[in-house]
Amino acid sequence: MLRLLDKNKRLRIRCGQGIGDSIYLQAVVASLLAEGYTNLEACTNYPEIFEHLSPRRIYDMNNKLSFNNARGRFDIIPFTRSACQVIAHYTGRKRIPGTSQMEDCYISAGWSKDVSTVDPSFGFHILDSVQKHVDALRKSGKLIVVYQNLRAPMGRSDGFGFETIPSIPSVRAAIKALPDHKLIKIGQGDSDDIRADEDLTGKTSISESISYFCAADIIIGQCSWIIPLAECRKIPLIVLFGHRIRSAEHQFIRSISPEKLLLRHKRNGNLELGLWDDDSMIEQKVKTWESGLVHAHQN
Repeated sequence: MLRLLDKNKRLRIRCGQGIGDSIYLQAVVASLLAEGYTNLEACTNYPEIFEHLSPRRIYDMNNKLSFNNARGRFDIIPFTRSACQVIAHYTGRKRIPGTSQMEDCYISAGWSKDVSTVDPSFGFHILDSVQKHVDALRKSGKLIVVYQNLRAPMGRSDGFGFETIPSIPSVRAAIKALPDHKLIKIGQGDSDDIRADEDLTGKTSISESISYFCAADIIIGQCSWIIPLAECRKIPLIVLFGHRIRSAEHQFIRSISPEKLLLRHKRNGNLELGLWDDDSMIEQKVKTWESGLVHAHQN
């Protein structure tokens, strides 16, 4: 529950504008709905990320009603920073150690319970067409690894945050260390130099992309929305961090680290592995991590 906020009062809640921000936000919204907050208005440009939570009304980018379900539990409006009573965002706590970005979203929102006990979820329904495709690939008996094509972070084209992009050799090393698998590549823009069994770069919608990641046995990629998705879905995840982050000009970028973003799963089964791209031990660390996953699953 939220400190000092009436459960019956109309509450507009937001995170940031991106896909990952909306995945963080849906987790907080789900927790608030479970606590009895029934008059929420979630700000997002990705309503498909919230559909599993049974929205009441959805307003499109022109603020016209596009969906109406009297039995729904909350409303969805296009992203706005205006008149928001609840800010469930991690940015204000990026330099504060000891919590993950997911936990920071809850703290920022005013969550009054112990955030370390929060178990965020993402009940997104995998599209049938994607599930059938993945099931067909699984018949080979191999792991399904879904890789996020490297791209400009945060949708930026001005160079901001480019330090976060890991090197291609580091990605290759991490993938090489994984056991026999089928690699599916998902993402927007031009395909990078990583070879995949199925290169779907630029060929999937938001819902299709999310579905492939949700159906994966292992996810791999750069610092992006795959982090909250994997955290909420409890999917093993490898994230490569560009070493140039450490010397980035902007403090916001320098505050990005595996320790901050992936802290939660260090308490929760080590499902996530964060690696700097200049680490000479990437292959060995991935093999050790993966063998730990197998051992934990067998037990």
